[in-house]
Amino acid sequence: MRQYFDEEWAEPAPAASPLRRTWYLPHHEVYQGSGDERKCRVVFDAAALYDGTTLNSQLEAGRNLQIDLLRAILRFHRLCVGLQADIEKMYLQIRVREEDRDACRFLWWDDEWRIRRYRLTRVCFVLTCSPFFKMGTVRSHARRH
Repeated sequence: MRQYFDEEWAEPAPAASPLRRTWYLPHHEVYQGSGDERKCRVVFDAAALYDGTTLNSQLEAGRNLQIDLLRAILRFHRLCVGLQADIEKMYLQIRVREEDRDACRFLWWDDEWRIRRYRLTRVCFVLTCSPFFKMGTVRSHARRH
């Protein structure tokens, strides 16, 4: 979680929160790899039920902007040039608007073990709308560059 604060992917949340626009996400760690290659990743749960609903059920998914595999293969065959890329921490590169940040709050303890409120400043991987934001951002950058 320290990396979230150091990289400014999360920030302290204000004490006041907008009515009906605030959601607290449960989270846990997931370890991947072994030995020196072992890494810890924070996973937020936007599908967690609270009072009969989830954050994901309250969000619009947006249009499907991803090209289907058949179209990609046909385009590659026709143009004879292919490009593959991997964008590191892709969702964490996309900033969330200030007025929408309270929808992704979470609790964490500070260095003195006091519970504090935080909110994500970047798009969370597990949100229903995350694929739409991801592909919209990729397309926008592709058009501009």
